[in-house]
Amino acid sequence: MPDCIAPPGRQPDRPPPQGRRSVTAIYPQFDFRPLPLSQSLPQLNAACLVVCMVETSEGVSNASEIVAVPGVDVVHVGANDLAVAMGHAGQFEHPDVTAAVERVIDATLAQGKFAGAWTQGLRRELVKG
Repeated sequence: MPDCIAPPGRQPDRPPPQGRRSVTAIYPQFDFRPLPLSQSLPQLNAACLVVCMVETSEGVSNASEIVAVPGVDVVHVGANDLAVAMGHAGQFEHPDVTAAVERVIDATLAQGKFAGAWTQGLRRELVKG
């Protein structure tokens, strides 16, 4: 299993009970006022946004599995790093790079989640949804 995929039954980096992120008595979201965890944790979970980056061919191959992890909200393609990893540094219009970006975007949108990709030179036609 790729490192970027959460183990079965585990939410990625969310506060309890949805995940196992550490907790504290005060948070900046509440102006550092102490709140009982029974009040703060539901609000923190509701406001939590989990964004995964896909920057390798392995990530592209596992895009559907990454998107399917419960709790993942957004999958963003790191197009610069992906192009370098694919041996096409700076060649964002290379057919292999655009196909890889499209594959991640399609896998993400197919599961009703948000996809992102940005780099100067990436074709605007890749914007979908």
